Amino acid sequence: MLEIYFNEDLIDAKLIDFVPVIEDDGKIYLGEIVLRLEDGRMVAIVPVMRGMVPWLNLKIIDGHD
Repeated sequence: MLEIYFNEDLIDAKLIDFVPVIEDDGKIYLGEIVLRLEDGRMVAIVPVMRGMVPWLNLKIIDGHD
């Protein structure tokens, strides 16, 4: 079921912003990715540490944060 929502909402999303970190060895890490969905909503994909495990948090940005 979750896959259906991702496909419907994210398939036509546009990349708005991202926070890259480039290491000395050339590896690129993204600290945050911001997408604009087709209906105008914006979603930030942000890494969050939960204990020793990094997770990706999907945050809806509505302009009231």
